[in-house]
This record gives sequence, C-alpha cells and structure tokens, in this order.
Amino acid sequence: MLITTPGIVLSYISYGDSSIIARIFTEKLGLKTYIVNGVRAKKARGDTGAFSADDAFRSGGVR
Repeated sequence: MLITTPGIVLSYISYGDSSIIARIFTEKLGLKTYIVNGVRAKKARGDTGAFSADDAFRSGGVR
C-alpha cells in the first residue's frame, strides 16, 4: 500500500557506503525511521541533505 504524506527529515546518519538511516516525521504516520539505499552513491542525483523520500519510495530504496 502506497501512502503519500508530507514529512520533515529530523535527522539522518550514514549507513554503509551509499545509504542513510533517516528519521522522518510525517503528517499521517508520525515519527518513522527509514533506510534509504543508494542516496550517497556517486551516481545519486542531488545532495544527500536534500534527498527525496518520494524518489526513494518509487525506486524501492526504502525498507
């Protein structure tokens, strides 16, 4: 099931070579922690601090 909701990234830490663990407070789900894979990879788009959880969900990068 896909849920679309705005969220605020409260913090994130590096995990492995190219992933992060992000704490995100969302309107519908409250505080959640996600592993976002590949966001720190050399071929990743944009800046790590401005990653899009929406892009991560679409690519299957969030567990």
